[in-house]
Amino acid sequence: VENLRNQTEVIDNSSLQHMQNGLKQLHTKNCDNVLQTIFGMYVGAGANNILKKNISLIAPTIWQHADNNLKYKLGVTLDGYRTNLHNDKFAAGNEFFEFCSGNQFKSLEARVILLDEHLDDLSSAHSGWDNFYNEVPHARKILSYISNEADIPHERKDKLIRIILSCRIGNGVSYNTGVSPSGKVVYDSILNMLGDDNIVQVLVALYKQDIYYLLSNSNCRNHAVQILTNLRTNVVSDKLKQILDHLISNGQTLEKTLKTTEFNTLASSHINFG
Repeated sequence: VENLRNQTEVIDNSSLQHMQNGLKQLHTKNCDNVLQTIFGMYVGAGANNILKKNISLIAPTIWQHADNNLKYKLGVTLDGYRTNLHNDKFAAGNEFFEFCSGNQFKSLEARVILLDEHLDDLSSAHSGWDNFYNEVPHARKILSYISNEADIPHERKDKLIRIILSCRIGNGVSYNTGVSPSGKVVYDSILNMLGDDNIVQVLVALYKQDIYYLLSNSNCRNHAVQILTNLRTNVVSDKLKQILDHLISNGQTLEKTLKTTEFNTLASSHINFG
């Protein structure tokens, strides 16, 4: 750590590889100590650009081999910077979590707030100029907080499903059939994490006015059917499989099928139609 602090140049690739190999051999407790120390160094007022750059190079390896309990504790520390208005430390700490791919270890409150911001940004990008390009960074930010379904905060579950679904269904234009090619990969990754309960929420979201009206467009409708087909592979409940199968088999008239008495009766076991 002292060698790191005293470096006057960015670590070269050969030295970096040597350090990474050594760090991988550390006992977990020693890894934890190093991680806690370099996190403090990175957010500290005295950290210069060379030090920050070098920490950003070695921190991901240390993070990978540290104990998850410490990562959650650092997430609580980071949230403390936010609540106590230590803005510089909070910004630096966020950078640290970003290059360590550790966003899912932030506190629940922080994840709810930050996910909300990224979802709003994605929604704005989707409805804005050059959306195919501009959606992608926000979509990837959202994915960085979610490695599995359990990572989705309950407080933002419905909003996340609605916005991701809207972007994946697309805007109906002929170019790329209305969906960002790079964004599509991210949207599918998120949607394909969902289990039965949240798959039902996808069905509920199809009735939201801003999504339902898209289904009259053939490109959007085809994307919606593909989403349902993908989700079908994850379903456990036989009844939910039956519900999805009905929509998929009537995919060419999806928006009409959703409103039929037959479907409402079939899906009433899972959806409250009021």
